[in-house]
Amino acid sequence: MPYFIINKQPVFLFRQRYAALEVEALKNEIARDNASKWTKPENYIGSLIIGPDSREKETLMHNVLERKFKSDPKDFYAKWVSFDLRGAEASLDVWDLLFDYCHLHGYAFLSDLRNIQDKILDSYAGEEYYYPMGKVFSLNHFVKPAKWRWRLTHKMKGRTVRIIIDAGRVNRMVGDLNDFVVHTGTCLLFCGADFGILPLNSSNRGQQFPFENEFI
Repeated sequence: MPYFIINKQPVFLFRQRYAALEVEALKNEIARDNASKWTKPENYIGSLIIGPDSREKETLMHNVLERKFKSDPKDFYAKWVSFDLRGAEASLDVWDLLFDYCHLHGYAFLSDLRNIQDKILDSYAGEEYYYPMGKVFSLNHFVKPAKWRWRLTHKMKGRTVRIIIDAGRVNRMVGDLNDFVVHTGTCLLFCGADFGILPLNSSNRGQQFPFENEFI
């Protein structure tokens, strides 16, 4: 899913949010331009979704978000910038969220761990629409040397830390595209100014952590 930058705030469009914005944008445009070259609403919508004017659809959606922000900035952040996805919705949207995070910040990239056979099976089953790299994929995050002199003594330019993501285990994602937490049954994955993983065990599971206050 695409994301938009509105007043320097990244708007993550998870599936449900994208669908709602798409409908509103197209309805607004049809109401204003119903007598244009697209005389039938269904043709107009179809041309914007699958035709050469798909870029125009994104412009319409961006304009709707701009108007919403100007109307009420605080409400805009609560309803469009921040998110709190749980259960199956979080599992379905985790790949999109991490992909947008990688694209926005440039610190990481995603990798497909499947072999050719698994890709073919997922394609036949229709799984790739929801999980483009399968339910299990990797988030590869770049890490700089901890000390500048190590770059010289060890000839280190940096390392990539691979984190295996199992979408089926993701049960919550909360925050905004700049700073969010991915919850699973076994750990918390923090993606933002500080990147990290907190394993969960019987002693800390269910505990609210100081650095997590803004999300809970």
